[in-house]
Amino acid sequence: MTAELQVFCRTATAGEQRDAVFVEIDGKARRLTLRISQLSKQIAQSVDPILTDLLEVAGYVYATDTVVSRGGLTQRRMGEDWRRKFHLSIPVRELDIWTREDIKAALEDVLSFVSEDNWRFTFRQAELAPEPKEYLNLAETEETAPTSVMLFSGGLDSFAGALDEVLSRGERVALVTHGSGTKLAPIQKKLVAYLRQQTSAPSVQHIPVTAQVRAGETKEETHRSRSFLFAALGVATARCFGLDRIHFFENGVVSMNLPLGSHVVGARATRSTHPQTLAGFSKFFTALLGSPMSVDNPFFWKTKAEVIDVLRQHEAQGMIRHTFSCAHVREITRQHTHCGRCSQCVDRRLSMLAAGLAHEDPVVDYKTDLLAEPITDTQDRELALAYVRAARRYRELDERSFLVNFPEVTRAMDALGQDRKAGLQRLLALHNRHGTGISEIVDGMLADRLAPKGTATLEDDTLLTLIGQERFAPRQPLLMDTHEQVPVVHSKPDLIVVKLIDAPRGTRVEIEGLGDFTGAAAEVLMTLAEQFLAARGGGLAPEDHPLMKGGKLAEAWDLESEEGVRKRIQSVRSLIAKRAKSAGQSPPDPKAIVENLPWHGYRLNPTNCDVRRIHD
Repeated sequence: MTAELQVFCRTATAGEQRDAVFVEIDGKARRLTLRISQLSKQIAQSVDPILTDLLEVAGYVYATDTVVSRGGLTQRRMGEDWRRKFHLSIPVRELDIWTREDIKAALEDVLSFVSEDNWRFTFRQAELAPEPKEYLNLAETEETAPTSVMLFSGGLDSFAGALDEVLSRGERVALVTHGSGTKLAPIQKKLVAYLRQQTSAPSVQHIPVTAQVRAGETKEETHRSRSFLFAALGVATARCFGLDRIHFFENGVVSMNLPLGSHVVGARATRSTHPQTLAGFSKFFTALLGSPMSVDNPFFWKTKAEVIDVLRQHEAQGMIRHTFSCAHVREITRQHTHCGRCSQCVDRRLSMLAAGLAHEDPVVDYKTDLLAEPITDTQDRELALAYVRAARRYRELDERSFLVNFPEVTRAMDALGQDRKAGLQRLLALHNRHGTGISEIVDGMLADRLAPKGTATLEDDTLLTLIGQERFAPRQPLLMDTHEQVPVVHSKPDLIVVKLIDAPRGTRVEIEGLGDFTGAAAEVLMTLAEQFLAARGGGLAPEDHPLMKGGKLAEAWDLESEEGVRKRIQSVRSLIAKRAKSAGQSPPDPKAIVENLPWHGYRLNPTNCDVRRIHD
């Protein structure tokens, strides 16, 4: 059972950075820069203290989420270590409001849903709190005051939403952007400049936000509470302008984010714009402010391809390549703005093809060409395949199978405020359209690669090769097609069989074709093989097989340091390569048998290996 972490929160004191808040955990203070500014220097009005409280509370939550790890890749099965437990003690100006049970309950409920952590709050009276104007600086005149506030990430969906607000609805928009670094700022500024060029009226205000944990203190990359911080910033902005609504723009398939498989949970099933999340935000903000405040998603009933079509309708397809969708912000370079392998990149690339605008999103902007290059990483390969599998499944679903396979849709139907039957039909139609569009483009590309003779040799481990292999495998009935089955010629190697042979004198280790392994090499292989068998026995998918950290292996092998573990692993890999060469085989990739992921540990490669226990 994970222990509850006590988090003491405070604002800056004399001599400390003015635009900072601090969370103290185990006696150590972590700093979050919380800076909001706007291009105009004119201060429109004093900011209500409750809004300043809200911004600080959201900052404390985000900082706590960011500096406390969930346990890394080994926690994807969402055990107790995934669901962290926090008790935050927070100073506030409006103590009477924050200590109301309905407000605390609404805050704890929505944060628990969006982050899947357990949150508990104790509020205390703030002392020497910074003035609100140190946080918020907004311009407002009768001619320029916005009529719409939206959260603007610089992504494709938010850009299409902003364009639609300005051109289709004639709104004056305030674009609230949040960043934890500086790499996205040029992208956002370029898109804002384009939006301003589309109208002669002052219809676009840009409010950039920095919420950044001090360098070196980020321990958790999922950032599932980020949407709460983002929403709080939008609500504070809307309230200052007398508005009672803010918009997130996200296509409905991503908002629902149904699990791509039974094992796809945790970080890969985020709830940032899920209908229940937005309904929870609306409930909390309304209770806190004492008047209605709605958080909605106008693009919920659109697929990604349909959002892309909004840009085509406004003749803005030339701006597509300047939007940013990738999850790996730190990997941005001038040459490659997208990694090409994360879930967002997979969705963007295939949806762009489905919308017929792939030429507006050049493949050279992607570090990895999803369709033409081998996918060597186990995690990336399974994610891309799972995306296509899910699309094929969505295409085939009816109302009954939709509910049976995805019972969590009932939460969305309740939050959407619609008749349950009508809501179910619309959700099903949304996923049917997405599944049909993606499946048709993938099937068409596969058919083109295999034409004209019906057989072709495709490079191993590209997405199309892997899809082709699964498509005709009898163990994957959901991926079968009624069209004529065309054989795919490939040269994927057989699994590497690692045998644990139990004999009267003890257990020995054999790799099929490479002989027995003894001594330290046997100890390495045996430790990792036992873990492999435990993972497979627990029904874990390959990408969810846990890794053993270097420190734990050092203890198990009675070594003095993790450096000793690295040397022992390298020795085993070298011995395997030597045995393969002696047997007339090509030396395997170093990670083909003993795989490691930096900072996470080691395991037998679950994609390439099969472990068998044999009683001699």
